Amino acid sequence: KVVKKLYVATYRIPILNLFTSAPLFIWTVIVMTVYIIKKYGIRKISCFIPAIVVILFLFLSPASGNNRYLLPLVWCFPLLFGYIIYLKQNDN
Repeated sequence: KVVKKLYVATYRIPILNLFTSAPLFIWTVIVMTVYIIKKYGIRKISCFIPAIVVILFLFLSPASGNNRYLLPLVWCFPLLFGYIIYLKQNDN
């Protein structure tokens, strides 16, 4: 009950509600994928393939708006962001 109240309260805070919206994660992964393809080539997106599959599954699933299908993308988001930082640091 307390967790649900906390979850609902985050929707009312203007900055925090951005991090609970599905389009933010979806579009950020799409933009990061396009960035890696343009900057490093198609061979470097191997880490992004599972995230792309999750995004395709989100578009094809009959239960749109259900956040449980978005959770794998949210969980791997820090790893994908770290991969971009790794690529930028080792850019030769």
